[in-house]
Amino acid sequence: MLTIQDLKFGWLKSQPLTIEIDHLSINKGDKVFLKGPSGCGKSTLLGLMTGINQPYSGTISMLGKELTALKGSQRDHFRADHLGYIFQQFNLLPYLSVIENVTLPCFFSKVRKNKALASSGSLEQEAKRLLSHLEIPTQLIHRQVTELSIGQQQRVAAARALIGKPEFIIADEPTSSLDTDARESFIKLLFNECVETDISLIFVSHDASLQGLFDHQIDLPTLNKATQTGA
Repeated sequence: MLTIQDLKFGWLKSQPLTIEIDHLSINKGDKVFLKGPSGCGKSTLLGLMTGINQPYSGTISMLGKELTALKGSQRDHFRADHLGYIFQQFNLLPYLSVIENVTLPCFFSKVRKNKALASSGSLEQEAKRLLSHLEIPTQLIHRQVTELSIGQQQRVAAARALIGKPEFIIADEPTSSLDTDARESFIKLLFNECVETDISLIFVSHDASLQGLFDHQIDLPTLNKATQTGA
């Protein structure tokens, strides 16, 4: 599903590398916990995995496509079709309702729109299905997201990432504003959805206490040779 080989990246060529990874592979359906302290390159690596940033050298292949060989517009389309992203600050649009936020990716990707329609017959019904599975009460789905609690907004962000069954979900510190019980509850709900549709999950956090919930753990400072050299 995802293979990284001989990857090197730095923000400025005059400075030491930020990322140097010999090899990393993630298989279909894997639930991976990517850990490391602030500043170790977690967000930078995510930017490379999603094709937002381009490496100096090396390859990143996802679903058989070499992202490093695609043009910028091709990477944008690939990301919209195959990746769901849960941001640390959720990035929900405050002027849209809950259900409008969830269905938004389907207006940027025909692939995900068609998958959602095949699953439930309409985008609204598929959004309702996901929101129900993520325990969002029906009476909230037409409200603006600003009326929801932080925990509820987080689950709306997860539903938005999941709609249209993208092959990959990347969650970047999505539980940082939640207490311990709410974190584990959210992760289990997210797991259920990923297992149901065989989605691969990369969950990024500096909170090592969560790693036992995952199939695989990656310690980025150990993997990233750039940090080992003091870069």
